[in-house]
Amino acid sequence: MIRQDFPRLALYSSKSLRTKKNSLLCCENVLKSALGPRPPKRVRIPRLMPTNNWFRVPLRRFRIPPTEPTSSWRWRISTCRATREKQGVAQMTRLLFPTTDFLPKLSGVATVGWGQAAGLARLGHEVRVDTLDFGPLPPALEIPQGLEICAHSIRTRAILRLVPIAQMVRRAIREYRPDCLYSTTYRGLGPVLALMAGKAGLRFALYIHGTELFTENRNLLRRKLMEYTFGRASLLLTNSENTKRLIHEFFPRIQTPVVALHPGIELEKYDSPQVFEQAKELRARWLETCRASKDALILLTAARVTREKGIHLVMEALASLHKTLPRTVLYIICGSGPDLEALKRLAKELEVDRCTLFEGAISPLQLPARYRAADIYVQPSNFDSFGISLVEAQYCGLPCVATRVGGIPEAVLDGQSALLVPLNDQAALQNALRTVIENDELRARMGEAGRKHAAQFSWDVHAQRLSQLLEAWCIPSLERTAR
Repeated sequence: MIRQDFPRLALYSSKSLRTKKNSLLCCENVLKSALGPRPPKRVRIPRLMPTNNWFRVPLRRFRIPPTEPTSSWRWRISTCRATREKQGVAQMTRLLFPTTDFLPKLSGVATVGWGQAAGLARLGHEVRVDTLDFGPLPPALEIPQGLEICAHSIRTRAILRLVPIAQMVRRAIREYRPDCLYSTTYRGLGPVLALMAGKAGLRFALYIHGTELFTENRNLLRRKLMEYTFGRASLLLTNSENTKRLIHEFFPRIQTPVVALHPGIELEKYDSPQVFEQAKELRARWLETCRASKDALILLTAARVTREKGIHLVMEALASLHKTLPRTVLYIICGSGPDLEALKRLAKELEVDRCTLFEGAISPLQLPARYRAADIYVQPSNFDSFGISLVEAQYCGLPCVATRVGGIPEAVLDGQSALLVPLNDQAALQNALRTVIENDELRARMGEAGRKHAAQFSWDVHAQRLSQLLEAWCIPSLERTAR
């Protein structure tokens, strides 16, 4: 782009320009020769930005030759994109991905953000993630080519964090010059993203997980901010049809298109030989810790340890079924949360502490071995916007027992790969657990059906669909941008 408009500028590299003063003089001479003898008034010499050992100059402040219809850098990007389309080359997008929840933080939002950013980069898009500093990424995590992660250290909390986050997004827009903005985090970032995108003249999209619809609607001010942000967005993506329905129910006035796009999982990491070896060691350790026989069945729950996840209901069901079941049943809980100590006390009161193990916080790289080491997955949540852990368990061949709430029916096949029970129905939960525990053939059929069903939830398929949606709704076309 620069070499075509200013051919002499390519002769100067960062090695030949010794000082800032000399570089500015060289740039000024080149611009004067390119712009003609009569430059416009109030011409400012821009700050030079080194990029790949060459100097790139912002062109918005300078009058360009009359052969081009506009001086907008976005018009130039669209022109290059149209040329690539005529030549049959895949379209590439520069995507800015600001977020406040990313790896190595242990959360579902962080996992979704990593999966989407890495998937878009593998498709050939240029993705830059600007996130808060949560520490170094796991060494085993492979960063694909085209993905750039910038961590920012922000110490303030609550509402005071909005100012440095706004500065972070503004600086990233100026440096990266993206085609559009996209984020998987609304809390603490949604209104800022709408404001910065409007000032920069960019479109933006948000991925809504469902929980923010309840946490950010506690008062009128937050509700109005969410309605403003959703109305300014070019596209809203949700993790389930249930979340999409809630958005239309809470905000019936917004005209922004809402599309349900289920999250995915990394299928490759569940089938590696190392995962199977770790699963054997884990199962042996669990059986030895609980002093159980080798034919014991293992129930697993991988979730945040809160009362909303229904872990106490599983303990109460096991306390009732423990004496009548023909086989020993162990219950493994992976996760941490505010109700961890209360659940440990409950296990002692129900006398199931000998067959219940709390694994604590587990990283996403350690979860596949836990799924492979278990026999049944249980998650009787009060509410789940989708239930990605159910998809992971199904792909590992585990039959599932869960509640029929939220987006869980979209993640499983009721009656084929999972048994869904009504909310807060202890008798139905006990009957479902007894059915799955006592019937070996049923567990095998459900595991096979679940693996086939979960194979469609891959990040590659998700990224392709996400790329199509962003290019259709958030990337301005050549005609629209040229105006």
